[in-house]
Amino acid sequence: MGIIGSGIAGLHLAYALRNEFDITVIERHTSEQIRKGRIMSTQVHFGSTRSREERFNMPKWEEQSLIESIHITIGNQKLFAGMLQEPASSVDQRLFYAHSMKVLAEKGVSFRREKEDNESAKA
Repeated sequence: MGIIGSGIAGLHLAYALRNEFDITVIERHTSEQIRKGRIMSTQVHFGSTRSREERFNMPKWEEQSLIESIHITIGNQKLFAGMLQEPASSVDQRLFYAHSMKVLAEKGVSFRREKEDNESAKA
């Protein structure tokens, strides 16, 4: 089974299906390139994502302070503040992706380095 891209959805899918299928993830970067690359985002993993990662036996991320509320402020004006139903965590996606890819490879998931472009996708 092939998965195109190792974004969060691709990684979750690979973890979810790895015990039932031979998985190949097609990704244009190696885990090392991702780890050493530019900051993609500091994505927040809310409760549903954290639960899915636990259900799929994804590696536990470093212990950190959990996010329990959200505050939106522009300039000096607070626009919104609210408590989350479940704690969330903030993750540097470079480190999270690279680590998850490495663990998946150790568990038998294949990674094929290839860049998909619009022209070959149309063929």
